[in-house]
Amino acid sequence: MPHDGASPPHSKPSKSSKAKAPRSAIDPFAPSKCDILTDRDWVSFGLAPGQKMFRHNGGPPVFGTREAYDIAKGRGSSPNPHGLEFIFVRLRGDLDQADYDAHYADMYRRSEELRKKGIEGTGIVHDSCSEGPTPQEKWMFYFAVYDAGTLAEIRKDDMVISCGVSGKEKIRTASVVDVPHWGVAAMTKEKWNLGMYNAGERSSHKIRVPPHFHREQLGAGNTIFSIDHNVDPTLPELLDAQGNTRVQKGLDICPLTTPGHILSAGERHGDCMMTLASGRICGIAPSATIVAVNIFKEGEDGAEPEHVFVAVNWIIAEVGRRRIRNRAVLNMSLTGVPDAYDYAGYLRDLIDLQDMDRVGLIIVHSAGNQNREITLADPLHPQMCEDVVVVAGMACDGYLWSNEVVDPESDSDSDSGSDKSDEGPLMIGSNYGDVVDIVAPCQHLEIPLHAGQVDRSTGCSNACALVSGFITCLLDGRRTRQQVLELLYRKHTRAGTNGIRYPILCVD
Repeated sequence: MPHDGASPPHSKPSKSSKAKAPRSAIDPFAPSKCDILTDRDWVSFGLAPGQKMFRHNGGPPVFGTREAYDIAKGRGSSPNPHGLEFIFVRLRGDLDQADYDAHYADMYRRSEELRKKGIEGTGIVHDSCSEGPTPQEKWMFYFAVYDAGTLAEIRKDDMVISCGVSGKEKIRTASVVDVPHWGVAAMTKEKWNLGMYNAGERSSHKIRVPPHFHREQLGAGNTIFSIDHNVDPTLPELLDAQGNTRVQKGLDICPLTTPGHILSAGERHGDCMMTLASGRICGIAPSATIVAVNIFKEGEDGAEPEHVFVAVNWIIAEVGRRRIRNRAVLNMSLTGVPDAYDYAGYLRDLIDLQDMDRVGLIIVHSAGNQNREITLADPLHPQMCEDVVVVAGMACDGYLWSNEVVDPESDSDSDSGSDKSDEGPLMIGSNYGDVVDIVAPCQHLEIPLHAGQVDRSTGCSNACALVSGFITCLLDGRRTRQQVLELLYRKHTRAGTNGIRYPILCVD
């Protein structure tokens, strides 16, 4: 897949231009003033009222406030008279600790100057640094809150590779709920569709399998990470043969705040995707471990871009901590965003720098449901990333899913991933374009949940989950990411038909 061709607004200076900034005579981050964390705070953005400044492992000290972060994000009723912006800053990864500390001290000085002008709470609000491929290629990155004038000053710093206002467009799931599982039947060498499935082969369809095949062992020893809503660990489909859950709670960026909160259909999206990817009966990899990362706030259908970024960064680190290199898949059944320089730019840069072949992680992302072509001129991210497997959706008639009409005013709790409209019905369908790597069934899939409850789901989310589950079955800890994908395309796809110009997933 091609990159979008965009480069960061500031090119990286050569090493010969590196100049150490002078240290402040008084260390603003001395232990008496700044708590040193032994465990990383992946979730918080800014200091809570009364909370002391903190930092982890020599990383950026967090001294901006959560209140300022909320104001910059436009949350609540608080005004923003000083034009505070939520920004990202990426620093060079080849500098000494003294250089970084001097930069952080400079940021603290700027915040103090703003405070004297009556602008409270500015500063660094989140440390998003991580280890890189080498000690000289660290990922040095943080989020902060400052005004436009300070942002312009930061951009002039020779240590800064890129800096800008972080994206505000929400990230949504790529599924339409409430619309039987013909999807597995469709993933064969034959040209299957839902009509054939319903015409009489619903109960008798079989797929070819190797000798001594044990379906219940598929995915054993491998892990599927899910960036989505939380996943219910008690779902029967997600238990093992002994009745124990296979779901592990990963990072919960937006915990529930209302006791007894009843989930809407949209908030069950994570349950549905992991049931398709790894359900015991109707999933693809029934023995895989599932690690759920929640990025959605209670009752909301859109996630903050920075939460998606933090989730990906955490998962990359978690693959190393768990020692599951070449045994991990990341399912991202999300829409993506067109925001090239902000959220998408730094997420793309993180994925490119860390190199998923080195990490041993395969990222699978939905093409999205906007019913449009993804191009260099009209991109979506992170679909434009070369290290991301992009999945488009096949409709139940065997064609690419397209031009489906939905009523935005309906009572459905679903989210189409399309732009909202006040002008009547929306036209949704699978996105397409040169970035697409593979196609899988996505329309009218039945997904069993609790006590006979069945969700009927349509959307590229479903196709993404099916591909994630299938890739999980191909992992053995020895095959590299590239070898797994070559095996997938060579032996487990069929040529596109009915106008589909991409390989179609097939299980036999």
